[in-house]
Amino acid sequence: MGSTLASDKLLRGAFALLVLIGLTTAVLRSIAMADLFTRTNQVRAPLMAALGVTEPEAVRRAAFLAKADEKFASYQTTTLLHILTGGGFLALASLQLTRRLRARSPRIHRISGRVAIVLAFASALTGLFFGLKQPLGGAAEQLIVGAAGLFMLVAVCFAFRHIRSGDVAQHREWMLRAIGAALGIAAIRIVGIPLDLTLAPRGVDPRVIFVLALWLGWGVTVAMTEWWIRATRRRPEPGIYAG
Repeated sequence: MGSTLASDKLLRGAFALLVLIGLTTAVLRSIAMADLFTRTNQVRAPLMAALGVTEPEAVRRAAFLAKADEKFASYQTTTLLHILTGGGFLALASLQLTRRLRARSPRIHRISGRVAIVLAFASALTGLFFGLKQPLGGAAEQLIVGAAGLFMLVAVCFAFRHIRSGDVAQHREWMLRAIGAALGIAAIRIVGIPLDLTLAPRGVDPRVIFVLALWLGWGVTVAMTEWWIRATRRRPEPGIYAG
């Protein structure tokens, strides 16, 4: 029982952290639409120097980040749509996973769930646009972004179909998968830190570090979500992840 409660608390904390990172990133990108990565690098560079880290590819990294900023700046309407829908989906997902709301206000839960599905679709489609049309990391980026985006779309479709048919258990599981896919973008920023600290001083191409962060971030998040689904499938009290 103690280990179960500890797992619940750990998962609550991880979920809250990922949502916070996702929402913060959305706000920052909306404020600095054209140069968020460049601004971040201007803060990062002196920190790396203070840690005594030498970067052989510092110039290439700056150029890579400038190109990433340019991609979003070139499609500001699409970028804004991706930011708003992605941030909105994460915010509503937090509400959807609140047991008290489901118990006391089932109508609000249903309405917010339908809105969340629409937002998830828009967020996934705009994410696919950026990842497939203008990949910064080549085919490896296209593959992981395409897989994550399509997985999210499929998960939302199955979640909607199951709730329409009254299968609450399957609805819960597929909504969790969709949320896990959405949180992957926040996890990328977490795993990117140790990758950056480890690989940048060794002169690894920034594009390679970026692609590794994509694969690890989404891979770990989706895998952990699936683990939690299976671990709580037969539990009478599935914590915050009840559907």
